Amino acid sequence: MPLAISRTAPFRYLQKQIGSATYRLNTILVGLEAVADGASKSPRLPVTWNKPTDLHQARSVADQGSIFACTSALVLAADVFDQFLSNFVTEGWLNFSGDTINIVTKAKTRSKEDGGAYSVAERTIALLKDLHLSISPAVGGVELLSKWRNVSVHSKERKNNIHSEMESLLTQSKIYFYEHYSHFRIDLALRNFRGRKNPVPKEATSLIAAVQNISGTLDEAAIRRAAGTTEAIAITADRLLSEYFCDGERLVPGFGELAEALQGPRERRLANLIKILQRVGITETAKVVSAVLPDSYIDGILESSRGELVDRFKIHIRSKSD
Repeated sequence: MPLAISRTAPFRYLQKQIGSATYRLNTILVGLEAVADGASKSPRLPVTWNKPTDLHQARSVADQGSIFACTSALVLAADVFDQFLSNFVTEGWLNFSGDTINIVTKAKTRSKEDGGAYSVAERTIALLKDLHLSISPAVGGVELLSKWRNVSVHSKERKNNIHSEMESLLTQSKIYFYEHYSHFRIDLALRNFRGRKNPVPKEATSLIAAVQNISGTLDEAAIRRAAGTTEAIAITADRLLSEYFCDGERLVPGFGELAEALQGPRERRLANLIKILQRVGITETAKVVSAVLPDSYIDGILESSRGELVDRFKIHIRSKSD
């Protein structure tokens, strides 16, 4: 398979945390239904749990567990997405503008009269604009998830109103959400949010799916912009490898790893180089988003001397006095 970039590191982390959110949440709900039907605790489970005394109480316990699970999933997704935005925009090789970085990382704020801190939706829109992408209905879903998270977590949170532009986007996209998110009724979700109710499974999973979808859209667009040509992927690969080898927190100094990796016959050196490329996000993949890393790039590294590679990747060779 070709070597290319299919995902950024921030997006890989987001997918790791919430990529299977629907399945995981549904697994919990399946277990809670067993509780509602009178199931007992497995002796293999090392927890203290008192079985409800009757089916009525069992249903109540299961319903409370469902509320807890849905709210927890929504809070996790909101926090993971918030971190994704900051980590994503500060990936240097993606080349976002300074103004976009300041908005998305919250380094820049407005006066209280002009709205104060930028919302999650506004930070998402800043990224979309930087990448010349249109504002999709999923942005409204991101805003609703973020505001619902705040209302659920902060007891003194009173701002359970969505910005008028975002609310208009959501209400005008009822058909979109219904068709693209398994009959999700955004109007009902808005009503439940305004009523300060906890999210139900359909609301939690649909809003989390919106977060994943818009994250994936941003990720692919940024990769294509930064590394969409043969020349650009080569420049990006050099930059990523330089950052990797020059990371002072790594256990193995860059020169030592590079020298070890490029010893022996070509087949061994090639396999080691591919492993290093995979660590910086350039992987053998069937889903090619960036341009494919050309064979000439690989050959150039394998045919270079150690001294040439030290200069190319700006690797610091530690002396005894370091």
